[in-house]
Amino acid sequence: MIFLSLLGIFRLAFSKPIRFFSAVTFILISTYIIASWWNWYYGDSFGERAFIDYYGFYAILLAILLSHKESKKGTIIVILLILPFVALNLLQTWQYTHYIIHPYSMNKAKYQYVFLQTDSIYQKCLGGNEEIPGYTMDMTHPCNIYQTDFEKASEGWKRLVIKSEPYAHSGKFTGYLDSTFQYSATLEIKPENISPCPALFYIEGSVWIHDSIKGSSNTAMIVISIDSIDQAGNYWYGFPVNDVPDNTVGVWRNCRFSLTLPEFRHPGRTLKIYIWDWGKKPFMIDDFSVAFYTEKKKIQRD
Repeated sequence: MIFLSLLGIFRLAFSKPIRFFSAVTFILISTYIIASWWNWYYGDSFGERAFIDYYGFYAILLAILLSHKESKKGTIIVILLILPFVALNLLQTWQYTHYIIHPYSMNKAKYQYVFLQTDSIYQKCLGGNEEIPGYTMDMTHPCNIYQTDFEKASEGWKRLVIKSEPYAHSGKFTGYLDSTFQYSATLEIKPENISPCPALFYIEGSVWIHDSIKGSSNTAMIVISIDSIDQAGNYWYGFPVNDVPDNTVGVWRNCRFSLTLPEFRHPGRTLKIYIWDWGKKPFMIDDFSVAFYTEKKKIQRD
């Protein structure tokens, strides 16, 4: 709708050039300021919510576009264009409130998958958590990188269930999940061993997945748990491994995730990161890695 309203500027260009240049200047400066914030999508929201404060300005441009008396046919065309945009906006607002559209972790593939969908099977079906790092994070120097290729014991990784596999992503062994083994190898660490408390971490994870049967990993979740995070108790957060449900069989796929963990204010807490196959369907995993980043020292909080 905002993009459509910008057509109203062209009518100002010929009739009121001073207002035209003022409008263009305002749009450029306000858009630059909005886009300059470290979190460009402004956290959980539907749409670019920072533009809401300027809807009145864009409504005026839209009114200018619709008020051209010499071209009634053009006005009718614009109105016909507006109606489907309004309908789409209402539908997607409904999708957002019913957990079909993710509040921040959307991309082209996810948008195409849930476009115009209203069935309950699409609720909370999107995974692959993608959160950008905070502006205080030092993304040039990871604190530590924990990775396992399932070939041998690796630092931080426990309960490695391995399987000899000629088609492993790398090496000769892979991790394996099914009805017997619902939990993958688990990264289990004490955060104070990476950085002194209080500490805030941003993590980037990667795992390669190979489905043995159609859609077998669609019920698998990445799980992050922290024991006794605060007085309220433990922390648990899970999300689907796959960005969208995937029915590919016999092909290795790379699944990635990134997010900011809750702040660790006191030492002694245990952080666990693993895959939970609650659907108990067989699939293989390989080359599981998690990179940890923390805040820049020069602006480290007290």
